[in-house]
Amino acid sequence: MLLGGKLIARTEERDTHVEWLRFLKQIDRETPMELDIHLIHASHQGIYS
Repeated sequence: MLLGGKLIARTEERDTHVEWLRFLKQIDRETPMELDIHLIHASHQGIYS
């Protein structure tokens, strides 16, 4: 059962481990300790010529 929720989203120019860790730290700051979180990560790599 879904009681409510909040979407935490972030866009970065690059998709490296540095940005990923920055996003995880943001989630840690913004999520109360008593809550469980469900994380979905979708990585899209563009086609470069």
